[in-house]
Amino acid sequence: MTAIAGREQVKTGFLGKRAASGYCALSQRSLDYARERGDLPFHKVGKKVVFRISDLDAFMGRYRVAV
Repeated sequence: MTAIAGREQVKTGFLGKRAASGYCALSQRSLDYARERGDLPFHKVGKKVVFRISDLDAFMGRYRVAV
């Protein structure tokens, strides 16, 4: 994921709630529930909630079903 800082692209490694929802194919509310249960680590700056991409990958990996 890249963010635009002026004209320069910067790799952030973080996603906001909407982008994280799309990344995981889950609703924003599902991510909120996971946060509230303590299943999904997050960062909060003011009112802004962001997720580290590696934390999202680890969270989704815990629900992988082997066939």
